[in-house]
Amino acid sequence: MEQRREVVNRYLQQGLRTAAALPLAEIPRSTYYYKPKQGKAGRKPSTHTSTQSGELMSNGQVVELIRSICLEPFLNYGADMMCLELKNRGLLINKKKVYRLMKEHRLLYPKGPGTKPKAESG
Repeated sequence: MEQRREVVNRYLQQGLRTAAALPLAEIPRSTYYYKPKQGKAGRKPSTHTSTQSGELMSNGQVVELIRSICLEPFLNYGADMMCLELKNRGLLINKKKVYRLMKEHRLLYPKGPGTKPKAESG
């Protein structure tokens, strides 16, 4: 594609109009003028979570709550069960957010036969 774009640029330098140069190089006009967007596509992740009482809780507070739940003896929760536990404790949160937070803070279980993840200090 870059070679075709160079051909169009040479035609333009020789004085040919863009509308005439593009068909000669077999480039659609939309492709020639396309400018890729910078940054990651999609919606930005939320920074807070609501509780059932209407209060806001930061993601850091949610992660600390997840860590404290992970440290309880005889609990073996993944992201789905952790989501249910957080909902039982009054948070309005979905499992995708719980998974993202647990993955970012290395609180997910290793894929092998299982030990609990190490709680990071920090």
